[in-house]
Amino acid sequence: MTDINGKNQVIALLRRQPLSRVDLANQTGLVKSSLTKITQQLITRQLVEEVPEHESTAKCTKGRPKTLLRLVAGKNVSICCHLSIEGLYVILIDHTNKILGHEKISWDLPKEKRVFEAKELVAIIKQHGKKLCRQHHVPFNELRIVTVATQGKIAQRSGVIHSSQLFKERHFNFANLIEQELGCPAKIFNIAFCNTTQLQINYSRIRNFVDLLLAYGVGIGISIDDKIMLGPDGTAPEITHMNYKRDGNPCYCGAHGCCETYVTYRAIIQQIEDSTGKTIPGADYKEQLKYISTQVTEGNRPYIDVVNKAGEALGFIIGQFTTVWDIHDVILSGPVGILYDHLKPVILRQLNESNDFKFAESKLNLWYEKDHNLPFYGLIELTNSSYQV
Repeated sequence: MTDINGKNQVIALLRRQPLSRVDLANQTGLVKSSLTKITQQLITRQLVEEVPEHESTAKCTKGRPKTLLRLVAGKNVSICCHLSIEGLYVILIDHTNKILGHEKISWDLPKEKRVFEAKELVAIIKQHGKKLCRQHHVPFNELRIVTVATQGKIAQRSGVIHSSQLFKERHFNFANLIEQELGCPAKIFNIAFCNTTQLQINYSRIRNFVDLLLAYGVGIGISIDDKIMLGPDGTAPEITHMNYKRDGNPCYCGAHGCCETYVTYRAIIQQIEDSTGKTIPGADYKEQLKYISTQVTEGNRPYIDVVNKAGEALGFIIGQFTTVWDIHDVILSGPVGILYDHLKPVILRQLNESNDFKFAESKLNLWYEKDHNLPFYGLIELTNSSYQV
């Protein structure tokens, strides 16, 4: 292991919590001489500092006080952006994962018209990124990296976005555009990949799982032996247009029966409104989903029928992946997860009634992740893992 890799390994461990040199040696596998050299370099660069393990230890007069190493706050500042159909968050962070400040930009357009030129979005990111840097006295030209998590078919290694509802262009390098305009390194991530990354951190004992992120769109993450499965060039898997029913609901792509047309919040809300002829009450989709949950509990038939169809489609999706990969843990996350108590029995019934998926149902461990901010946390983690110290 080189000193550079060793430095990043030490920084990554200290990002979780302060550690002693003994703990760092045990967790990194570095020999004492290498670890001493690395930690001294990081201390000299004021990226890491020594602190007493306990106040009582610091006051002890016998022997040398026991110390821990921790990251110095405010160092290695970066910008990470969460870009979706709902809006844009531009977030200023340091290498401890602390959020120094953020800007929220809402799209003043109907959702069907939220389609932008790539250069237009880069200009918005630059404008709000510079504003945050000014507010927090960070030189814009000293940013370590700028990252963007967004939706669509994304080659995460090269930064190419092949297709996305948000962009007018197709098959273009969004990371290169950001680097040219902002003058610092850039990386692009899929939002679902960020969500799965944080789930791996939160549930580190579970090495194999499928994560379904149910929001405006539907995303998937598959973790096998602690590694998130990706396609060529780091392409995140997409199930949006995986066909569930050949003659099913019409999709904007021109096909019928795509999974997205059953399990996203926009699909569920639209189908209920079409069925009842009424607008679902609520200031936003979150309030509408809560209302839907209440109506299903109270036995409102049109609401139940639509939610049941969503559950059957989820059963189909889950059956495919758990059977192929022999994965038993499946996590539902995102806003639609509020319907989990209604969806779960339908999902299990769908699996049990299918000869192809009955085996999967017998071993399935299905649960709901209630924290909808996981994509943000995962993005912050990925941002600070994307540059060399």
